[in-house]
Amino acid sequence: MKYIRTNQLDQAQKTQIRELWNKEYPSAVSFSSLEDFENYLSNLAEQRHTLVQDENALVKAWYFDFIRDEHRWFAMIVDSKIQGMGYGGKLLDMAKKSNSALYGWIADSSTYEKQNGEVYKSPIAFYQKHGFQILSEIKLEVGEMKTIKIQWPPNRK
Repeated sequence: MKYIRTNQLDQAQKTQIRELWNKEYPSAVSFSSLEDFENYLSNLAEQRHTLVQDENALVKAWYFDFIRDEHRWFAMIVDSKIQGMGYGGKLLDMAKKSNSALYGWIADSSTYEKQNGEVYKSPIAFYQKHGFQILSEIKLEVGEMKTIKIQWPPNRK
């Protein structure tokens, strides 16, 4: 697998990331079109992306961070076929070296379904394992999905 860092995604990368997003995230937060995904990205400042590509240059994992409300926020998706192989942890380690603080939103439970009908497993335990603080009292509803805030390092405001 190859790691690629970029501040600007090309059309092929955007297409692959949207497909990965729609495959791995709960269907409640899917993007119905590439244009919708591009609109989402266009509203985020100072984007930095890290892609994990296989030998065929297909995106198998994506980490990105951006500025919102004067803080560095992030999102990450790892193809379920390679979850548990260390790629997500390595992406987070790379991000921690480049940032003094990170904030994110994650699904509050494993009660959501992916587009294929499989259960979306909440990544709470994964982020706890990697040193993130789970702020379950700070919630955000995204459509039908409830999310909770996470932060690294712990105990930052």
